[in-house]
Amino acid sequence: MKFLEHFLIKLDSWPWSAISHVVLGLGIPPAFRAVSAGRDGVGAFLVLFIGLLITLRVVPAVLRRALPFSVETKELWKVRRYIAKRHDSYQWQKLSGSVSACCPIPSSTMGLEMASLC
Repeated sequence: MKFLEHFLIKLDSWPWSAISHVVLGLGIPPAFRAVSAGRDGVGAFLVLFIGLLITLRVVPAVLRRALPFSVETKELWKVRRYIAKRHDSYQWQKLSGSVSACCPIPSSTMGLEMASLC
């Protein structure tokens, strides 16, 4: 196994996976502010957030296919993706519920307002 493969596998294992997820999470708000040019809007946030989620799914899949990783590494990632698919569907349901709860809702008195759960 090459050094890069070994590094990526360790980065995706405890405790480094938790640390990398925290760093990514802490970097999201400043990145959103920079990309949205200071406009604070729910619409811009939702578009950027959905774009981030799509990017986090598509980029690793493209890199796995484009770069020549060993069979051992590909098999390990395949097992991890299978486990994640079995256990992450509930998390996606919670996420979609949370996002829909924070979306603006029409109001007869004030136009648009935030849902009370936000």
